[in-house]
Amino acid sequence: MLPKVANHLLHHTARAISVAQNQTGHTIRNVLQLQSSSTPSTASGNFGGWNGTSSSHSNWNGRGAGSGGAKSHPGGRSYAGYTGAGRAVTQAESMSVNDLDQTLGDDSDDVPPALRRGALALKSHGAALPSRARSRTGLAVIRTAQSQAKSARPFGGQTVVDPCSGSGALSTQATALLLHRLSARDVPARSQSTVSTLQTVSDYLDVESPPASSPTRQPLDALYSRPHSPDTSLPTPPTEAAEESLDNEVADHNDFSFAAGRKDRGTVEELVAKLRSRSAPPSVRLYNSALLALHTVRVPNGSLGPLLELYNDMLARSVAPNFRTYVILIQAFTDRDRDVHEMLRRLERPIRWQTTLGVTPDVGEHTHTSGLRAENNFRSAMMLFQTVCADHRTKLPLRVYHNLLQSCANHANTEAAVHVFAHFERRKDVLPSPRTFELLMSVYNAAGDWEGVKDVFEEFRKACKSGMIFAFVEGEADASANRVMRSYHIDVWNSMIEAYVRSGQHTAALGLLEQMLDTKAGDAFNVSDVPPPSIDTFSRLITSFCQSGEVSTALAWFNRLLLQVVGPRKPLDASTSPGRPDNTIWTTIIEALCLNGRVDDLLTVMTSFERLADQDGLLLPNDEAQLVLQTLFRHLTLHPDLEEAKVASITDTVLALVARTGPHLLSHPVYGEGHRELGMELPHLLLSKGKAKEACRLVRYYVVRETRVRNGLSAQELPAGFVSKARVLHEFLQGFAQRYIEEADGKLSLPETLDLGCLFLRSHANVPVDVLACCQMHYAAVRSSPSGLPTLSSQEWAVLVLSAFTVDGVATIEDVLADMARADVKLSNLSMHLRVQLYSRLRAQRNSSYALELMRRYDPAFTPTLDLPPQDDVNKQDGDVALQGRDVPSHIMVDQAHSAFVSEFWPMSAARIPATEAYKRFEAGRARNKYPRLDVMARLIIALGRQREFEKVRNLYDSAQLVLQTMEGEKERQSYAWFLVEDGMILALAHGGEANAAHVHRLRIIDHGGAPSADAYGALIHAVKDTTDDASNAIALFREARQLNVVPNTFMYNTTISKLARARKADDALALFKEMKTMNGMGPSSVTYGAVIAACCRVGDVASAENLFAEMASCSSFKPRVPPYNTMMQVYTTIRPDRARALHYFDALTAARIQPTAHTYKLLLDAYGTIEPVDAAAMGRIFDKITTGRKPIVQGTHWASLIHSVGYVQGDVDGALALFDTIASHPSTRMSGAQLPDAVVFESLIAVLATHRRVDLIPIYVSKMKDLGIHMTAYIANFLIKAYASAGDIERSREIFEGLADPPEGVAAPHNHAPHDAQASESAQVPVDALVYREPSTWEAMVRAELAHRHRERAVALLDRAQARKFPPAVWNRINGILLDDSVSPWAGSE
Repeated sequence: MLPKVANHLLHHTARAISVAQNQTGHTIRNVLQLQSSSTPSTASGNFGGWNGTSSSHSNWNGRGAGSGGAKSHPGGRSYAGYTGAGRAVTQAESMSVNDLDQTLGDDSDDVPPALRRGALALKSHGAALPSRARSRTGLAVIRTAQSQAKSARPFGGQTVVDPCSGSGALSTQATALLLHRLSARDVPARSQSTVSTLQTVSDYLDVESPPASSPTRQPLDALYSRPHSPDTSLPTPPTEAAEESLDNEVADHNDFSFAAGRKDRGTVEELVAKLRSRSAPPSVRLYNSALLALHTVRVPNGSLGPLLELYNDMLARSVAPNFRTYVILIQAFTDRDRDVHEMLRRLERPIRWQTTLGVTPDVGEHTHTSGLRAENNFRSAMMLFQTVCADHRTKLPLRVYHNLLQSCANHANTEAAVHVFAHFERRKDVLPSPRTFELLMSVYNAAGDWEGVKDVFEEFRKACKSGMIFAFVEGEADASANRVMRSYHIDVWNSMIEAYVRSGQHTAALGLLEQMLDTKAGDAFNVSDVPPPSIDTFSRLITSFCQSGEVSTALAWFNRLLLQVVGPRKPLDASTSPGRPDNTIWTTIIEALCLNGRVDDLLTVMTSFERLADQDGLLLPNDEAQLVLQTLFRHLTLHPDLEEAKVASITDTVLALVARTGPHLLSHPVYGEGHRELGMELPHLLLSKGKAKEACRLVRYYVVRETRVRNGLSAQELPAGFVSKARVLHEFLQGFAQRYIEEADGKLSLPETLDLGCLFLRSHANVPVDVLACCQMHYAAVRSSPSGLPTLSSQEWAVLVLSAFTVDGVATIEDVLADMARADVKLSNLSMHLRVQLYSRLRAQRNSSYALELMRRYDPAFTPTLDLPPQDDVNKQDGDVALQGRDVPSHIMVDQAHSAFVSEFWPMSAARIPATEAYKRFEAGRARNKYPRLDVMARLIIALGRQREFEKVRNLYDSAQLVLQTMEGEKERQSYAWFLVEDGMILALAHGGEANAAHVHRLRIIDHGGAPSADAYGALIHAVKDTTDDASNAIALFREARQLNVVPNTFMYNTTISKLARARKADDALALFKEMKTMNGMGPSSVTYGAVIAACCRVGDVASAENLFAEMASCSSFKPRVPPYNTMMQVYTTIRPDRARALHYFDALTAARIQPTAHTYKLLLDAYGTIEPVDAAAMGRIFDKITTGRKPIVQGTHWASLIHSVGYVQGDVDGALALFDTIASHPSTRMSGAQLPDAVVFESLIAVLATHRRVDLIPIYVSKMKDLGIHMTAYIANFLIKAYASAGDIERSREIFEGLADPPEGVAAPHNHAPHDAQASESAQVPVDALVYREPSTWEAMVRAELAHRHRERAVALLDRAQARKFPPAVWNRINGILLDDSVSPWAGSE
């Protein structure tokens, strides 16, 4: 028996909490003062009482003279046990509802013998629960359910919903008619009347019985209008044994199973489409395989439309569904019902929050929820279940019963749950599991039927004691399954505790918790034991108190859990020693405090959360974090006179929450104000509270978030109108900066003002002049102080540079640049855009020579690019077109005839004059103040840029600015023309190889709220080169274009796919290729196919490459080009050696009348010389062809192929050396004019020497290479490292490796790749003494060398150095993966 003081204090919660909070050393049992004052033995602290021995005075097990705890204490009611609702329905279904009412009255205490079953003795109930004061018999639960069925309509009206709609729901009548009408099959005989059973079930389902069997079968939409026929029975589906399939369908069945197992939705949909297109109807087994596959691959929250469409097709083709068909449909409907229930919970929770906080929710949210509520998935599932149950032989899987019970809980429908459980209980072949009882209890909990919950719980206890429940399986192999089963066992107890708390019976709830805390069973308890609690037990307890409005009680329990020394336990861990709260408990208590306006308690809890988050692995979900932020914002808004300490506490909480959860919280609109985001409103609110620095921190978080999304670093899709939002962000920053400076009243420090300026740079906004002036003032003051300048970041220096050439102040540009150099900050660290602006301003102030000298003094590698023209206001504030600050010339004339005269160079594919001639015409007109239209000038800029005529491009651009000034009265035309010129500059510079200068103009367009064209982005992507990760840089540009709503064209797709192909990112390339094919009015070109074929080949996907090549060749618009043929030949010479296939593609090339290239012949040499057996005669014929004629096309690659074949494949080192010696004197070498042998030939020869470990010969040929003026490459160095390491001279290998240099970070190693043609080779000669830069493969070669010599520590040190180079992940993983290669890396102790 519990102490009397407990019963008294249970009705005085506030007092109980007060006492509990004053006795922090007591155990958690003191939360509701359940210990008597005469129990000093338990006041030992640190939860000792949780595991302590029981006594008659101190612990919860102290029950005085009697036993049973809360179960038997005075004032309680005796537990008569669950009356077996399902068992009663088993017999009751054979009689009508009226018969049942006549048999048993509401006041009857006796159970008719006919309804008793087995040894189940039904005890009479004592005093009723407060929620329902009545006496009950064993059938009370059933009787209540059926009496409610007569007055309530649990399934609502019979609204017809299109089964192929997004909801996938069916009307009540239509669901019943999902059943196929069997024309010649009678329902098997039953012991009960079919009609009476059907009437009883249909009554609770609130539908009329479907029509009688019909010889025709129709799809769902054809059956909606059929008349009802309540006196006929539903047909019974055939049993699973009748399911057969044709022999020719076995492969189709396997295809569905395989695709579903891989969750390959696309393949499943293709297979379904093929199945539906067949002329002959497939078997029911194949239809079932298709239905199951569609159900398996359905995305979360996805529609049931495809599945129901297939079912309609099945009926339309007279294929009779069977038992398995209906099981799949039931699972589909219950799964969709669970999805809808979860979506409604997520959608309605913010609505409820806003309503509680006094805010009107968004109308759109209500519209979405009403659409979900209109679905009838639950009704459809129950109708199918009713039909399947018409056959007494039905044996549904246990998961189907559980899914149905879960849906019953979602809809709080106890009548449907009783019906489901009744059918299950009739089964003799399966026992219920704890999960079964827990789900049944959840139904009654959802309906608020606390007596029903208690009855189920008592029946569960009896089943556990009698062994009539699924027991745990012994053995280590089933340990995981047993843990899950035991967690369900605990959930049953948790459900009962929840029901007691929510019904106001706290004593009974704590009595159950007492039993769980005092159990001796341990975490490996049996079904008959009282289980120990899990963390979910306390979660359900606290949640129940919160739902009952007793937040103070919940908070008291929560605070006691916080005192525990053990962190949060895992959900499946059961223990009588509790741990600290887990994420679920934290979110529950935080939500309750927010919605009840308990801000002081909320701040305390959030402080504890921040203290324990890292230690306990806590992370507040986004929704709850947003609720906290909105609550604190509203509190600050509604209480303008808060004391300073409270404001400081709120501010600290907000900053900590945003820092931990993420700045995306600030992008959410203020509750009730859809157009005002927290990131813009909260900083102003903090400024008004005197928290300027904290406000600036919030703005920094917000700007970082917005710019990351803008730059394509966010995985989320951008909304339409994002460019206009960027303008709003810029306006917000300007307003905030002005107020920030005013509020500070001159008290800002240099770092604070620079931080403000950095916000504008991060968001690509122009820094206001007053901010720059403030930076200049503080910079001058700090610069002259004894302490000097603090350490500044590159971006802070960028603000200072910008301020120096924008605002006239004490410090000059030269001063800032000198201070940067002293701080060891390179000018090259600043953005190209800023450096171009700096150079332009210096050139305007003095002259070009001075500007170039000063720039190169601090940035020796600086090269003057096509920069912006000098402007009086470089840092222009508004979004208008940035023009030169000169008076508009009045003498400029734009002449249409002159425009036509100049534009004869366009289009370039059919030009009547060259671009250089067009420029002469332009200059002649300009001399007479006559100019062409700006669109003509933009095209001419593009054409000349392709020819690298940059001086002419500069003159055109400057002239365009003059023409633009004449359009001041037509702003819209002026803006459009300005865009054409800027976009033309991007194309000209990118195609001309000046990518950095092109990006200056790209940023100008974006900064003014526009977006470059798809052609411009294609050119920029094409210009990405010489970096360590060209593909990622290309994708970043592609993503930026999409975010700015630029519609990609063929050129943009092709360049992006090509970059991905070179980076071996075949999946990404194919995804873009597939997307491109779906674009209206756009199809892949031969260039596109060539790129994706190359992508597949690079990753070894030969089958896909073959299919794509065949698809390309079959296109009506196919224009044969060499690269795809060469690519396929290379696949079959290197990746999958097959001479016949390589020659096949060469024959196809010649058949398409394409001229082979030098590379084609190199591949032919490889096909004959590297694939065994070597065909020397064929190699000779090919070599004769490329070395004869007036202009032989022989290159170093051809000689390298011959040397590789002779020296490596055939193993003839002397033959390879002899061949090498003939190169320089060969007639073809003299006739071609090529400088041979070249680096490629030396690579091949040294590779042969390295393979045969002829290190004695290597110095000779390295010396020859230097004598010929040939620059060493990293690939030659790789072979040297390998050769010396193989010969045992690891020190020589190290010398070679350390003698190489590393390229700048992010830049690809130059001078290592041989050009593709002789002309390029001649124009790209590298000095022999130029630095040799390491490639990633060089690191790989050296690591392998160290591992081969058992120097693992040195190999690891090399890997550390390589990691610091910040290679792309794929490259780094390849190098790092060498350590896992057993052939080269024997681990310590492995010998």
